[in-house]
Amino acid sequence: MVNTHRVICCNWAINKTPSRIVFVKITSFIENAIPHMRSLRDTTRESMLAGVLLEKEGVVLEQVEGLHNFSFKVSPGLRFPLHTAAPGKAFLAHMGKDRREEIVKSLTLEKYTSNTITSQKGLLEEVEEVAQLGYAVDREEEMEGQVCVGSAVLNRSAELAGAIWLVAPASRLPESEISRTGDLVKETAGKISASLGCVFLQVA
Repeated sequence: MVNTHRVICCNWAINKTPSRIVFVKITSFIENAIPHMRSLRDTTRESMLAGVLLEKEGVVLEQVEGLHNFSFKVSPGLRFPLHTAAPGKAFLAHMGKDRREEIVKSLTLEKYTSNTITSQKGLLEEVEEVAQLGYAVDREEEMEGQVCVGSAVLNRSAELAGAIWLVAPASRLPESEISRTGDLVKETAGKISASLGCVFLQVA
């Protein structure tokens, strides 16, 4: 049975205005993403999340909970900073250079852990690497002990629709596993993009 509240979350994103929060209709991003997120969750046993860019923050729209006895749980509607989060970096990587630099210059690069990137130069370099790899990593940059790997999802116009990401304890996702996990997340994001009608030729 489909949960009505979840359907609403699938079809609407929160858009903040100076006076109020309004709900704006978006694509069927989450609706298309959930089956693929569940599949990757079943493969990795780790929690999968999906969200969108909202001005200069990200917002979580949906979660598929992990299968381990301990898995991270995040409530839909949670906002997250772009400079620490894997999906935030993925969002930045899919912006044009001028827009990306404009956003980065406007961010308050707050330090959360010893791994947080706190310089504009460092963040821009990291985002360039994300653009090359096709996935982004949060190496305990917002919370000690938590690692995330995310990739952008594109719509039929090859524009940013959102992102998906895997979240796991650092003990279960060491550096040696990040590349393999990143490729899995990127592949899953590509399948979701295809389901949204995004068809493009990637030339090596």
